[in-house]
Amino acid sequence: MLQITGVKHQVLNAKQHAKEAAIIAQAGRVGAVTIATNMAGRGTDIVLGGNFEIMANNKLLADGIAPDTLPLEEKRQKYAKLHEELREEQKTVLELGGLHVIGTERHESRRIDNQLRGRAGRQGDPGSSKFFLSIDDDLMRIFGAETIRNVMNRLGSPDGEAIGHRWLNSSIAGMQKKVEGQNFDVRKHLKEYDDVMNLQRREIYGLRRRILLGEDLKDEILEQIAGAVEDTVLKYAPTRSYSEHWNIAGLCEEAMTSFGVPYKISEEEIESKQQDDIFDEIWDLVKANHEDKEARYGADPMRRFERAVFLMVIDSLWKDHLFEMDHLRDSVQFRAYGQKNPLYEYQREALKMFKELRVAIAKAVSGYLFRLEQAAPSAGAQANHGNTNVSASGPTSTSPTDGKPKKTYVKYF
Repeated sequence: MLQITGVKHQVLNAKQHAKEAAIIAQAGRVGAVTIATNMAGRGTDIVLGGNFEIMANNKLLADGIAPDTLPLEEKRQKYAKLHEELREEQKTVLELGGLHVIGTERHESRRIDNQLRGRAGRQGDPGSSKFFLSIDDDLMRIFGAETIRNVMNRLGSPDGEAIGHRWLNSSIAGMQKKVEGQNFDVRKHLKEYDDVMNLQRREIYGLRRRILLGEDLKDEILEQIAGAVEDTVLKYAPTRSYSEHWNIAGLCEEAMTSFGVPYKISEEEIESKQQDDIFDEIWDLVKANHEDKEARYGADPMRRFERAVFLMVIDSLWKDHLFEMDHLRDSVQFRAYGQKNPLYEYQREALKMFKELRVAIAKAVSGYLFRLEQAAPSAGAQANHGNTNVSASGPTSTSPTDGKPKKTYVKYF
């Protein structure tokens, strides 16, 4: 339309990166018309009367001189005539009222409108702005466009005529405020969901940080193993059930498979046992097994192996947990059809899944730890003198004996 009417203009659309600086440099001159998108030209003030520095740089490039080689003062001396012309033009632009911004729509957020208005009146310069709307715009169409249209028809306003009234301005401001309130509620609701994940994330990342810093996690490991033992006992000897219904054979088998301890109990002893008694007996055997491995392989190699296994298991299971949480977040919304609060359901299910994650971590760590056994040295293996390392097959330790390094190779299955 501007081309048809013969108005000279420039288009600033955040795509013409090479020309953008030149367009902005000319945008503050007398009679300059610049069409800009919301994003184009951000971060650069439009200098009234023209941007001397950008224009001087373009002249230097045309003369084959790198702009960075000359300071600004030397540029002013070199192009003194251009500098004086732009200063006079700046005075003319200031007398005319500065930069005028014309908006073609009002946005859902008043913040965006204020950012567009803020392109004028920068750094104390004068400026003005004016926005034009259509009744068919999204903002008007969603909120009361028909009411405004009916009022205009009753007043006999012809099509295409610009209408300005304080009542119209206040109505549009009320529409924007209502949309902003709705968007705020959406963000607030999303944050409530994110808070659930942040609690889990804080606990997992805190544990990972301790592992990466090389802290002694023996107590944490034993706590994980104890949790795995408790879960195993309750799995085969559940609460609120009679002892004759317990699966003792399965319990003994899993105690050997997961913890490497030969737990046995006769049928006569079962009747006098409680779950706590079975847990204490298995836990004593598990602790003895752990202490035996530590005595055979050394405390430092055990700590290194525990940290390596702990980190590997957490990273693997945590990724799966995040994937499941995303699915839960999407699917829990449908519970609103059953008159249930989706947020409450998400919190409840997320807590349940996190408990299952901790149990899975505990069982995986226990499984790796109690499968640790000493193996014969492989051909060509090299041992480090007087230190310990964790290799791909497990921790390796050496200690001098009779002046020669003693090679100990440890692997897990």
